[in-house]
Amino acid sequence: MIGGGLIRVTCLDLELWISKYYEDDAAFFRRFYEIFQSFPGLETKGEILVGQIQGWGHRWLYDFESLGSVLSKVGFTHIVHSRLHETTMPDIERLEGCDEGKCLETLYVEAVKV
Repeated sequence: MIGGGLIRVTCLDLELWISKYYEDDAAFFRRFYEIFQSFPGLETKGEILVGQIQGWGHRWLYDFESLGSVLSKVGFTHIVHSRLHETTMPDIERLEGCDEGKCLETLYVEAVKV
C-alpha cells in the first residue's frame, strides 16, 4: 500500500447556508450577493442561495456530517472540523487564500489516511 497522509477539504458549508436562511439573516445574503453576483437581479435569500449553487456550477453541497461520512467511507479517520489556517500543515497561508466571500461561506475539514 502506498503512503497515506493528511487531506484538507474546503467547500461551501451547507449547514451555514441553511442556518443563515432559517435565521433570516438578510445581511449575510445581501453581503454575499454584493461580492459574488452569480445572476443579476436576485433579491430574496432563496434566490441568492440557488444562484450561488447554480451560478458557480456546484452540483452538491456538504455539511461536516455528510463530508465526514464520505471521507470515512473511503478510508479516512480522525476527521476534524477545522477553520481557516487552523492545521498542522506547514505554510498553509500560502496555499489557502481567504477573500471575504470565501471566508464567509467555507467549511474546512481535515482527515488522516494511514
